Amino acid sequence: MWSRDEKLLLGGLGAVGLLFWGRDIKNTVVDVIGRGARLTTTTLDAAGVVQVDPQLLVAQASAVMGRPVSADVLALSRMARSEGIAAGVLRVRVALNDLADLNDRKDYGWSAFDLITYSTDAAARGKFGTQLHRRYASSKDSYQGDVVLVETEMSNGVDNTGGAVKFVDKSSFGVQAGTGSYDALVASWADEGLQPFPVPGYSDDFVVFRRV
Repeated sequence: MWSRDEKLLLGGLGAVGLLFWGRDIKNTVVDVIGRGARLTTTTLDAAGVVQVDPQLLVAQASAVMGRPVSADVLALSRMARSEGIAAGVLRVRVALNDLADLNDRKDYGWSAFDLITYSTDAAARGKFGTQLHRRYASSKDSYQGDVVLVETEMSNGVDNTGGAVKFVDKSSFGVQAGTGSYDALVASWADEGLQPFPVPGYSDDFVVFRRV
């Protein structure tokens, strides 16, 4: 059974990638069919920050796509690629929900680019980088398919996360820098009125959090 990510990419990216039959197609379909050309080539400095001006990266991505790509879309595409493209649609939707929630509750007036590039480290703020000091990672270069995935999710208005405003991969705890235990995070976010939920059709390792 194809996941929603795979169906979106199969439906919208027939001209971008080629299907290679063999091995486990479920594990390779997003990066084989959906990936397409790489949009930018960046490196991280010692602090885990991409020092290239994001607007230059937007221009590079637009050139590869052959059409304009907004800073918001590029930021979300890098987030999806960096956080885990296998559940990229859900990650993008959660980020959009998080953005709306922050703007509503705190009157931030942020854009998606602001959300993804925000860092508590002022020197890293407004730039792409690892998740340390950030809400989301944006350290990896994205591909044509990632842009299409983001644009599709932004335009369809369907929320398969049930209004979730946070996500985690349980297997990253204790492995990813800055993580503690999953149970401790659940307890902490419960104090904010957030509860964890699985998403049908996706790995149980991927969990979203909704306000209850």
